Amino acid sequence: MEASGPVGEDLYISCTMPSIEIGTVGGGTVLPPQSACLKMLGVCGPNNEIPGENANQLARIVCATVMAGELSLLSALAAGHLVKSHLTHNRSKLNLHGLSCQLSRQSSQSSIGKVNEPIVELEESNPQCVSKPLFTL
Repeated sequence: MEASGPVGEDLYISCTMPSIEIGTVGGGTVLPPQSACLKMLGVCGPNNEIPGENANQLARIVCATVMAGELSLLSALAAGHLVKSHLTHNRSKLNLHGLSCQLSRQSSQSSIGKVNEPIVELEESNPQCVSKPLFTL
């Protein structure tokens, strides 16, 4: 990715996938869901005029999809949305959003060498904090 254009305000992105294995005939391409997706993309089956062209086009589609994902990820990182969305849409078993639990490692000599010592200190005044330690040593 690099700046380009007459005044350097455009963005040039490229993606190289030298070892991608793509096929539009044989294997799982005969299964209904895979075949339907290949038909939607216009690359189902062999290309009778230029052999291998459908596979090449599918590879370009995959590569463009990868570039779109990378660009989306970079823009989310640059704007600070990535961390915020992970905190907002936390899908772990514990709902940690809005909790003021503080993680800290126990550094006292008495805890060194003990197995299953909690390394989470819960804020006693917050009833939303879980009563079990989230991490153990």
